[in-house]
Amino acid sequence: MQGIRIQVLGFFTITVGERRLENLVAHSRRGVDLLVRLILQQGKPVSVQQLTRELWETTDVLHSHESALKTRVSRLRDLLDSVAPGLSECVQSGHKSYRYHPLENVTVDVLEMLDIIGRLQGEMPPEERLRCCRRVMEIYQGEPYLPLGTVGDVMQASYLRASYLRTAHTYAELLRERGDEAVLMDTCRLVLRQDPLDETLRAELIRALARAGRREEAAQEYALAVRLSRQLLDSEPGEELQACHRELMEKRAD
Repeated sequence: MQGIRIQVLGFFTITVGERRLENLVAHSRRGVDLLVRLILQQGKPVSVQQLTRELWETTDVLHSHESALKTRVSRLRDLLDSVAPGLSECVQSGHKSYRYHPLENVTVDVLEMLDIIGRLQGEMPPEERLRCCRRVMEIYQGEPYLPLGTVGDVMQASYLRASYLRTAHTYAELLRERGDEAVLMDTCRLVLRQDPLDETLRAELIRALARAGRREEAAQEYALAVRLSRQLLDSEPGEELQACHRELMEKRAD
């Protein structure tokens, strides 16, 4: 098989070589939902009971649901083989369970991200840490594609989002230390489009703009932060942003 990339963050696609397939959800929305659920368990077996509960939103594992799950798995495997012969081998069955089995030539965005997040917990040279952070920023495109939105789905999405934001903070610190102001500002703006109330990155952006002599833009960013905080939280910005504002006022007075 050619190199295959499965993307589940933000939206679902499979890329085979240079060919990107974006209409697979239309062919089998629940089949894709099943595949994503297996992928997110990172190779651990997922019981038939759990899958039927999540896919049919029921606490009862009826015989009809088990049969429907087998049919769904079979159709998913057919769909995967239509994408690339042999790709169906990534979905394996066990005793009353199914699991995602990684294949040598197949990469998955969320699994790559989780692997990097794990490595970032340990010691590594600053340049390698910078590369790892940059890669997480490239990979994360939003929450995993999971149409049903169970409690477990929300928890999984929240964990991934929190991991992405922690990495973004680390990345911003590293960029500031390197003096890479342009990338720092782009990174802050990218994350703030997704999470406009992140005061740490808003402060990083304001200070980066001020260091670059773009104080009017910095003041506009603070004004935006004030407006969002009042509208969405019914409160004033936190101490970190207020400190940024004081710094701006002091420099303007100079």
